[in-house]
Amino acid sequence: MDFKRTLIFAAIITLIDIPWIRYVMFPQYKGVFDIKMKPEAAFVAYTCMIICYPLIISKFTTLKEQIMIAATIGLVIYGTYGFTLAAIYDKYPMNLAIIETLWGTTLFTISTFLTYKAGKYLE
Repeated sequence: MDFKRTLIFAAIITLIDIPWIRYVMFPQYKGVFDIKMKPEAAFVAYTCMIICYPLIISKFTTLKEQIMIAATIGLVIYGTYGFTLAAIYDKYPMNLAIIETLWGTTLFTISTFLTYKAGKYLE
């Protein structure tokens, strides 16, 4: 396991996703449900996402392979999240589930790309 690259991935994914949630998604959630952040739960959620890097993504050697795997993981994680919310909350619109899914795919792709590029400087 490459600890340095995992830390880079953790920093990148968190630094990109937190502003997205705060400034893009919070306003979208108005009228759907109130958002009250629980730091402990957020920590566990990000830990679960971050461990995808050393356990899965970093196992592939080329940038193309890593991006394809990362995009798939982002799609699955955020798609499951978004469409589960749509399934259990009648006020949660399908377009938000689609936005969440596209965002997760994009987030994991960008984070993996930047981690790969930053990792080249560590060699």
